[in-house]
Amino acid sequence: MSRRVLLGLAVGAAGTVSATAALRRGEREPARAGGSSTVVPEGTDGKAVQRAIDAVHGAGGGTVQLAAGTTYLTDEHILVRSAVSLVGAGPSTVVKAGPRFLATRGPNDGYPLLTTHGAEDVRIADLTADQSGDLLDGNVENRLHEYLVDVRRSRRVVVERVSTVNPFSYSIASVGSTDFTIRGCRTRVRTSGRYTQLDGIHVLDSSHGLVVDNDVDQGGPGRDGDDALVAHTMGRDCHHIVYRGNRVRSGRFGGGMQFAVGGGDIHHITVAGNVFHDSPSGVRVGDYGGGGVVRAITVGGDRRDGNVFARNARFAVQMRTRLGGDVRVSHNTSIGSGEFLLAEDVTSAENLVR
Repeated sequence: MSRRVLLGLAVGAAGTVSATAALRRGEREPARAGGSSTVVPEGTDGKAVQRAIDAVHGAGGGTVQLAAGTTYLTDEHILVRSAVSLVGAGPSTVVKAGPRFLATRGPNDGYPLLTTHGAEDVRIADLTADQSGDLLDGNVENRLHEYLVDVRRSRRVVVERVSTVNPFSYSIASVGSTDFTIRGCRTRVRTSGRYTQLDGIHVLDSSHGLVVDNDVDQGGPGRDGDDALVAHTMGRDCHHIVYRGNRVRSGRFGGGMQFAVGGGDIHHITVAGNVFHDSPSGVRVGDYGGGGVVRAITVGGDRRDGNVFARNARFAVQMRTRLGGDVRVSHNTSIGSGEFLLAEDVTSAENLVR
């Protein structure tokens, strides 16, 4: 099957998004009507952008519009506050870590470029976020305490049409958040031999979210990438999330998608209509200790919802350990990607291996 056909399958399936009422809340745009609007001109530094965000937030909410061009963060980390939309002009609007970016840390002791840190009703859209991992030495203490685009303990956050480049941490993460949407984003890894644990879209201890129509490529042109998509538990459950219509390639250290089970359960997750390609593996369960299990999971669904696994090295789907029941894997297609490795109690139907 050609790559063009594979893309068509992903786009066609993406048009069938259906979610619970709780998930639809995640698609809701943050409140902006009637709010103030501030245009930040080209050449403005990160401190000026933060002042504009603070002013719009203080006025009750609205939009901060970034012009095309590059905004350098010298020794600051931008906090997008409640009821604020931070919107660029497209990929040509670049928010970039400058030479002194590592001199300070974010509110959770890491190095985020953009963070929501407890905010509600936020939108981040139409820009490129560049962590400068190709220029900076990002192998520093606490580099994985916060992430390039960091949705942190927040509600009703939309991240859409954001491109991430040159990461030294996870590219886009939702941590301890609810009612979130990550849509139409693009992640890339370019470095080789410098970093580990460069996940693409990493959802940790979060719930009621949509991860849809993203192009997640942790596998090229660099070779430092790890898992492309992750649902992960440490302190609490990760649940009621739809991953749909994504085109996914992991780096050499990871797989297309990992259910990373720790101290909480991963449940009520749907993985449908995605294309997982050219990765060491497709979808798998990872065991990270603790008492959590994977339960109430659907990989595929009916004939419209099946995932395509193309040219993955080891297997299409592996779900054999830490399972807690009601796991369904059906109507998926493996093309040069190996078998579906499933426990006996996993419900499966019409998974094709070609």
